[in-house]
Amino acid sequence: MAYIFLNDYNAVKPYISELENYDCVKFCGIHCNNEIYEHNKYLIMNQQQPLFIPDSLSRQIGAQRFYTNAQRPKIYLDISSNPLFEYYSVVFSALNFALYTQPKKIYLIGCDCAKNGYWDKSKDNKDMSVEKVIDGYKTLKLFRDIYFTDTSIVSFNPIGLKGLFDEDVYTVCIVQ
Repeated sequence: MAYIFLNDYNAVKPYISELENYDCVKFCGIHCNNEIYEHNKYLIMNQQQPLFIPDSLSRQIGAQRFYTNAQRPKIYLDISSNPLFEYYSVVFSALNFALYTQPKKIYLIGCDCAKNGYWDKSKDNKDMSVEKVIDGYKTLKLFRDIYFTDTSIVSFNPIGLKGLFDEDVYTVCIVQ
């Protein structure tokens, strides 16, 4: 089964309508705290893009909603009644969900933390807080080490995540 997690409306807006025809389970994030809601309301009132994907668009692509709590990031063991972990990237919500399903392995591909641009070269990521994202991975690893000891995590072509998880696999030559 394939899953897609979407959260930041501005990041996914250019291609979200294409997902309507994808044969997979789709999840659209929404923040469950008042601070984000108030900020989103402010953006809309000032004719700016909202932070989260509108419910009408989520329904149009056949997505389920998931909740995050970005202002107070915490990883919950029971995601059936608690928000998913978010820490500056939707990858953490997806990993929180993946751990909940208790797979034998999780492969991190295209999820590295380095300021060498986006995977598709569409723009740079020099403004990304790499240190904060790496802290999120460290928090997630500790959570995995405590609760999901049977799940290994393999990082493909890591730079910022080198040596953090169970295995590093290199498929291309990395020039730093």
